Amino acid sequence: MRTDSKTIDRPVPASSGPTAPIAAPGRARTGSGASDARKRLSATLATMRRYPELALLAALLLVMSVFSRSFSQAVSVGPIYITEVVMALVFAIAAVRHGVGASVTLLRRLPLPALAVIWFLGAIATIRGLSEFGLSLVTHDVGLVDYTLLLPILALVVVDRERHQAMFSTLVACGFAGMATFVMVFTADQISGHAETLFSLQGSAAGLYMSFAVAWIAARLTNGVPPSRWLVALIPIGLVLMSLTGQRSVWVIAFLALGAIVLLAPRERRLRAAASLAVVLPLSLGLAVAMQLVLITVAPAETTGGSTLVRVDEATPAGDAPAGSPGSPSFDIGAAETRGSGNLSVTSDDGDAQLTEEIAGLTNASSEEGQNIRWRLAYWSQLIERVPEDPILGAGFGRPADFYWQSRKYDFRDGAPLAGLDVAGPHNSFVNFLWRLGIPAFLALLFVIGVALARVRGAFRGGLETRDRVTLTTLVAMVVAAAVASSFNEGLTGPFLGIFFWIPLGMLLLWPATRPPAGPGTSAI
Repeated sequence: MRTDSKTIDRPVPASSGPTAPIAAPGRARTGSGASDARKRLSATLATMRRYPELALLAALLLVMSVFSRSFSQAVSVGPIYITEVVMALVFAIAAVRHGVGASVTLLRRLPLPALAVIWFLGAIATIRGLSEFGLSLVTHDVGLVDYTLLLPILALVVVDRERHQAMFSTLVACGFAGMATFVMVFTADQISGHAETLFSLQGSAAGLYMSFAVAWIAARLTNGVPPSRWLVALIPIGLVLMSLTGQRSVWVIAFLALGAIVLLAPRERRLRAAASLAVVLPLSLGLAVAMQLVLITVAPAETTGGSTLVRVDEATPAGDAPAGSPGSPSFDIGAAETRGSGNLSVTSDDGDAQLTEEIAGLTNASSEEGQNIRWRLAYWSQLIERVPEDPILGAGFGRPADFYWQSRKYDFRDGAPLAGLDVAGPHNSFVNFLWRLGIPAFLALLFVIGVALARVRGAFRGGLETRDRVTLTTLVAMVVAAAVASSFNEGLTGPFLGIFFWIPLGMLLLWPATRPPAGPGTSAI
């Protein structure tokens, strides 16, 4: 079944159907209550039923926002995880629906030359890695390129305004699902006094998912769309929950994502939005610290000292690892490869509130968290300094980074993890991308991001109706949040973080093709 060329070339008009914008700027309607939410949900579900490829991709996102890494690695066929299987199915269904000619037309909406550079150099990196290091080591790095394929998949799925809005609604729903999941997991662990009572939840991923809901609500407020009171209350609540993840990267996510929303707010609302941000963020962090102190006071004895959502994997008791090694409580780099729920701890290893330790680490280089920061900076610096060794093709996939830190080994991939971490990326996917794929591929990545931002700029300059302003502002905040998460974690190599970067970015790239030109009566920033 082919897609009608009208669907490709002329998106659904802004004034038609259940996806019509809320109102023009300055005339936002106030009737955005439960009945309006039900109508939007009904419209989204109806769209999903008509397009199974869209429903399948949306289901992947929603399940991932609940179970995170536990789901992404739960089902596999050799080195291929469930995420790749779903991606292949979505692509196949969409390609069959459109046919070859229409699919090619849809793909042209992307910056294909830049993506071709990434894919070509990624193929070379994969071939080199397979020949030199074997499949098992290559699989640790290939995700840097693997999940870029979400962009062409999205181009075949998000064809018009209706489907773009349905996918956006899914991303927002992921934020609320992530928030509910964190509350349940965190509460269960506090009650039981043991980590992973329900399942493992990675802190940075949980913080990223929750930020999507917070960003959407904040974008509505700054654009004059008054949400219900319970939604407004979810902004500080969400920020407190994000702080309780105990992750510095999540704090930066909150600050920069909300900062982007302030910058994109209408001029007459920008100053007020900035003042609100300056008040809400520190208050939320302070409340989270207070909650941790209370939990330390009332928690059962076995939940103190870092064993509630413990920092050290329960499978590796602290006494079995050398002092100062990643298996001991005296040092933690937050490595996703070896942690369970460890980076969601309420208490530090000396019994203090974990958040106070994280804050102290920003200024005290000798503290545990200060060492964490120094470890990251040293690792990033070393890889950047090694880029000139192979600036065009990069180091390739599978190659060990061979990083030493305080006489310990990291990412040597030699089967001796107790000497450090056997597989440990630099916890910055963009530095990893630069080192493994080379300067041309990195510049191509920056170009793709630049194209997305240019399209955002063009949309705002051309004039946007209120609902579109909210959607576009939220998508920008989502991309900022996911980029920050990948700047402090191995985000782009794993699906539970990577897909939440590439899909919002793809939504920005596809924006002009899914929205008609601005009509009369609209206004720009």
